[in-house]
This record gives sequence, C-alpha cells and structure tokens, in this order.
Amino acid sequence: LDRAADGLRLTRAVGCLLIKNVEVHGFDTGVRLGGDLYGSTLTNIRVQGQREVGLLNEGHTVALQRLTSVNVVPAVRSVGKTGHFTDAGLLVMIDANLTGGDSDNAAIENSSAIVVRNVSVEGYGTALRQDDHIAANAARIDEYVWPAPKTLFDGPAQTLNLPVVDPPAAPDVPVEQWVNVMDFGADPSSKEDQSAAIQKAIDSGAKVLYFPRGTYWLGTPIVVRGNVQRMIGYQGWVRGIEEDGKKTLLRFENEHPVSFERFNFRPMQIEVASGHPVTFSHIMGLPTVQMVHDKATVFSENTVGGRIALRDGQSWRAWQLNIELGGSPAMVENHGGTFWVLGYKTEKGNTVLRTTDGGRSEVLGGLWYPAQGVKDSDPPIAAIRVEQAHASASFSDMSKGGGQYKVKVRETHNGETRDVPHNAMQRHWGMSGSISLYRSAE
Repeated sequence: LDRAADGLRLTRAVGCLLIKNVEVHGFDTGVRLGGDLYGSTLTNIRVQGQREVGLLNEGHTVALQRLTSVNVVPAVRSVGKTGHFTDAGLLVMIDANLTGGDSDNAAIENSSAIVVRNVSVEGYGTALRQDDHIAANAARIDEYVWPAPKTLFDGPAQTLNLPVVDPPAAPDVPVEQWVNVMDFGADPSSKEDQSAAIQKAIDSGAKVLYFPRGTYWLGTPIVVRGNVQRMIGYQGWVRGIEEDGKKTLLRFENEHPVSFERFNFRPMQIEVASGHPVTFSHIMGLPTVQMVHDKATVFSENTVGGRIALRDGQSWRAWQLNIELGGSPAMVENHGGTFWVLGYKTEKGNTVLRTTDGGRSEVLGGLWYPAQGVKDSDPPIAAIRVEQAHASASFSDMSKGGGQYKVKVRETHNGETRDVPHNAMQRHWGMSGSISLYRSAE
C-alpha cells in the first residue's frame, strides 16, 4: 500500500475537521493538505519513513500540534497553491519534534505564511528554510513567524503563548462495565419524555453511560452529578421539548472531570455549574453553554455550536471549533477569562472574537468565511475586537465573491482605537488573505 503517493490526502475542500492520534509510515508524502477551504486541525501526528516529505501543505489553513517526524527527507513543506492562489496557505505548528534528518536537507521548507513555535530539530543541516534563505538553524525553534507579526500598539511581536492544557483523560473503564441508559427505561425510538430514565441512569453510580443511537426527547432538567464521568452518544440526538420558548436544561454539577461525547443537540440549554472540567467532544449543534460557576472550565474537541461567553476565572480551550452565527454579540465573548483554540472556523459575518477586561485569547489557525455577507455598519464590523485585553491570532480570511471583513482587527488601548483593514493583510489571493500573526499590546 505504501507505494501510493500520499498516506493521508486532504486536498478537496476538506474540513473543518480534527485528526488526532494518527501515524503514517512510508509513502512519498505522509500527510498532504491542500485547497483554501475549509481548514484542518491535527494533533498527535507521527510521520515516518517517507520518500519525499513528511507533511506537505499546499495552500491550506492548517493548525498542527505535536507533530513527530522521523525522516531523512524534509519533515514539513508548506507552499502556496500553484496557479491563481500562489500566496495562499497558512501553517501554524506548535510543539513538534523533527528527527532523523539528513545534513543536506532542511527540516522545514516554507514559502507561505507560517507560525512555528516550540519545535525541536535533530539531524538536519538546516532547521527552517524560508524561500531561498536559511531562517532558523538551531536545534530548537522557540518561535518563528513569517511574514513578520502585526501590532497596532507597542508590545511583543509574538504569540501570547498561553499554557497548553489538555482535556482530562476519560476514565479507563472496561466496556463490560459501561451502562446502557435503555436499562433504566430510556427509549430512543419514542417521542415521550425520557428525562426521568436518563436521570436514573446518571444517579445509578455508573462511571460510563452510553446512549444507543436514536433520539432522546427531554422535557425536564437533567443534572450530571454523582459518579458519572463519561457519557457517549454515538452521534444520536438529544432533543429538548421546548415550551413557551423555554428550552430543556442540561446542567453540569459534576464533582470530578466529565466527558460528554458524540451527541447532536436541538434545541437545548446547557449550564456548567461546576468548577471541575467538562469536555464536549464530537458534538453537532452544541448550544450556547452558560458558564455559571466562577471557575467553570470547558474543553471542546471537534464541535459545531453556539456562542461562547467567559468572564474572569473561567476558561475554554478548543481543538477544531466551528461557529456559524450572525448578529450580536460576538461568536466568542471573553470578558476577563482565558480562551485558547487550535483551529477555529466561522461563517455568517459576525465578530468572531471579542476580548475585554484583561481577558487572554489565543487563536492558532483561524479561518473566517463570511460567505453569507458582512452587514454594512459604521464603523465596519471587525472580525476580531480587543479592548484593554491580551490577544494573539493567526488566521486566514476567505471570500468567494460574497462577504468580506473590511476590518480584520480593531484594538482599543488606553482610550485609543486602531484598525487592521483588509488591505493591510500580509498575504493576498483574490479577495482573500491571511495574517500570519496579530498581537495586541500588553
């Protein structure tokens, strides 16, 4: 099989998606990504023994974490797409280990927008080659950004570099000990209220609950509490029975980390009323999560969902986040909390991130695609707003003849407001472009 050209080929308008814990051995190219839509997020990837290159990016927006490469050939090559989009492409790569190289090769070959942080290199003659010159040649690259970062006020021209915190590991419980909610009376084929049965399953003392595929209608509040630590849905539906505009409540009062995985929602209300972590994984239709506890901590992986709102003491860390919402407020409102995301794709032309009140936000690989248009206003809607806060963002801004953000970043610092307009983007292809890195003032 490894006589084929590519081990993993993602080149046809792929994404947004999350690829995690994958190894590719052999082939000409281990992982190949291409196309300016829709962006890919990869974490814990190992490429080994390739004949031409470990990972190749051709004009795609890629958020890459923890790449391990064991290769004689270059570990990573990132280039603009040939033809009309020669300036396309953004690669954000953090926490990589590139070993086994040949002294005649560079570990990283780059000719597109790039952010490289915390990368160790061993065996290669050159750590990073930018176009036709050596850009880095040490055993460790702390941070390299090209084109040079954009700032609107005096401040460090580098990523915010927030701590990378992984979601808590799900409990290692033998599958024989998992509990089926149907054993407590839940019926995924019925349109009757299943709330009492599911609450009984939660309160049974089991650590892991699973929901056979189907639709679970809920009419009264469900509280996640007690011993349960993992709930698995197999991409079935959880549907609230909405009355008088009031949605059914799913409330987390967990006393230890809880993982809530592989569900589709419509419509529901979710509250995190616990200071212990809650992880949402592989969720479609994730409602706006009300973080009511002062120390609420949420992790999300591979979700499509509603707005995120944070305040001081709260945090949200995401891998492959997709939000498609218009109108006020912003898709992510961070008022004093901590927001970190690897791979963030949006639609609908709304502000994608607003950070205020000393909040800290870091976007590693964003793709804004306001295909439905951006509403005219005075001043124009900004994709990112920062107001007396701390933020860094690496992103592409896509236009296919529809919407376009006239202002990419609007920052207010010490009473003065400045913008990064569309024509100040560092790389352009057609009506689209990218900013390798924007960094706010301290």
